[in-house]
Amino acid sequence: MTNSLPQPVDSATRRKMIIFLCAVVLDLFTSMSKVLIPGSLFEALGRDLDCSAAMLTAIGSAYMYSYAASQLCLGLFADRFGGVRILLFGGTLFAVGSLAAPFLNSPYTMIVARIVTAFGAGTVFIAIAKMIADLFPQKFALVMGCVMFLGYFGPVIGGFPTVYLVERFTWRPVLGAYGLIPVICMSLVWLLCRGTIKPVLPGGTLDRVKTILGNRDGLVLFVCSGVVFGSFYAILTSIGQKALEDSMGLGRFAASLVVTSLGVLVAFCNLFTSGILRLAGSHRKALLVGMFTLTFLGNILGAIAFGCGRGTMLLVIAFYLVTLPAGGFSLFGEIAKTIYPSSCTGLAVATLNLVAFVFIALYGNLAGVVLHCFEAQAVNGIYPATTYMAMFLGFSALGLLGVVLSLFLRLRQNAEG
Repeated sequence: MTNSLPQPVDSATRRKMIIFLCAVVLDLFTSMSKVLIPGSLFEALGRDLDCSAAMLTAIGSAYMYSYAASQLCLGLFADRFGGVRILLFGGTLFAVGSLAAPFLNSPYTMIVARIVTAFGAGTVFIAIAKMIADLFPQKFALVMGCVMFLGYFGPVIGGFPTVYLVERFTWRPVLGAYGLIPVICMSLVWLLCRGTIKPVLPGGTLDRVKTILGNRDGLVLFVCSGVVFGSFYAILTSIGQKALEDSMGLGRFAASLVVTSLGVLVAFCNLFTSGILRLAGSHRKALLVGMFTLTFLGNILGAIAFGCGRGTMLLVIAFYLVTLPAGGFSLFGEIAKTIYPSSCTGLAVATLNLVAFVFIALYGNLAGVVLHCFEAQAVNGIYPATTYMAMFLGFSALGLLGVVLSLFLRLRQNAEG
């Protein structure tokens, strides 16, 4: 006769659950950190650090490249090292970088701090995924969806509320407060980690890397989804608020409220992607093509809005069109799981995230190049509408590439390769 009573939870598991909760709090702040610099602090940093708009976008791109590198470096070894060990490494880097940022006075030292912060932030994401697999193996998708939903409120807090706080207290005290909370979380993790760290498991990764790189459909999915996230994060973290202020005449608070609403929308989109995937059934390719087409149309509409002059409502609609597909990371991850064998699932999702952040950085670089080209036409740091029209035409060309590539996808389940 089996005992139906719940089994007692040992001390190590309880500590690991508390560590997991600390990691979820950290995830909120890692998500927020993506949009703070330059994003919400664009004007304040430009004045205080005496740097150009192109330099500010370079700071943002450095963050994204470092985040992408963390996915490659730690994604390969997550299964061997375990979630807690990875969190100790990455969470500490993130806490140190976050706390250092408000004390810096040079754009170059800020770049260094942002590289450290981003590498830690990406590592926290991998650690959370690994801990969910260990603690909730039967509810992985549900728990991951809830964590991502909460995490996407990081950009929301980093939007309008942060703009208001910076206006009231200046950016250094605000960043200092934001940096203090990760330090507290990681101090608690270090105190509780004894007995929760698993031994390093043996095993190579080269064969799994070959499997990832050898699948054409997987590579197409990575590139197309990268275009989606590149467009969205360029608006969310680099040029969305500034474009609304420069070309549409919106005030700082109104522009930040629009950008903040994009973060809210993408958070809620993540809650519905699994249901949408079920409704799509065997028509997953059509669903993907439709999502990539929305990104392309949003960028084209944005270019048209800037060409019209004060097409504020048109631009806001364009931003929302670009945002909708960006709420589909869990959907892209689920499709990646069906493309690759189960032994490569973790690496496939890490690669999806890696490519996404490479494209986010590339879009940030593209925005910086365009801003630099039009720098002579800027008046008191305000760029003409033609600057952003050129930028969104470039985004549109990449969006069209994503649509064309998606037409060649052959989605079929490769359960074990």
